[in-house]
Amino acid sequence: MNTIQDDAIASEFDRQGPSAANFQRHRRENLRAIKAAYEVSGGDLPKALHWFRTEQLSAFGHKTAEQAVAAGQADDVIRLIDSLHTGASG
Repeated sequence: MNTIQDDAIASEFDRQGPSAANFQRHRRENLRAIKAAYEVSGGDLPKALHWFRTEQLSAFGHKTAEQAVAAGQADDVIRLIDSLHTGASG
């Protein structure tokens, strides 16, 4: 059963079109990966952003984390970050 709020959200989505939804999804996925890198870096945002944008990752065919996220691999990037952190601290 749709509520007025659901209808308003659907209407706004229709008005903005799929490109707006794709942009929001891309933004959200980037932020998730950057947050994971930030947490592992000990709260060093410049370091986390530098890694995200420039470090070529062999696990992703030497793409950067940013490129891998753009290719739809955000969950895999986050798993890699977690495994690197676990390996470094374990």
